[in-house]
Amino acid sequence: MSNLKCSQCGAPVETNRTHCKYCGGKYNFPSQAAAQANMDESTFQQRTSQTSGHREYASGIDPSWPIKSQGLAAFLAFFFGGLGLHKFYLGRPWMGLFYLLFCWSGAPTAIGMIEGVVYLLQNKHTFQVKNKVRIFT
Repeated sequence: MSNLKCSQCGAPVETNRTHCKYCGGKYNFPSQAAAQANMDESTFQQRTSQTSGHREYASGIDPSWPIKSQGLAAFLAFFFGGLGLHKFYLGRPWMGLFYLLFCWSGAPTAIGMIEGVVYLLQNKHTFQVKNKVRIFT
């Protein structure tokens, strides 16, 4: 374990990984930065074509993600979590169907209330990265 920290969330950097396991931010080790600076144009084009249009952003937040409200997601989770409305709202319809399928048991209601509180307590950046949404201010 090194004493380096993730530039996105401040978590300790694991040298055997290329992305942070907490926030998904890409590690940029000094040797990698030097190598990228010396990369010629053809290598850059090959590398970007291999990623098939996927770009990494310094904040970990992709501008193409849909804009959602953190407060509304928390409200839906707390009051309608048993029906999975918060999952549908956040763009995870299969999880919403799973909640809806088991709404008779009461477990999704309890989990939804917990998720509602978690949504309220999360900072904005973590909420956006975990749910792959942007929030409006």
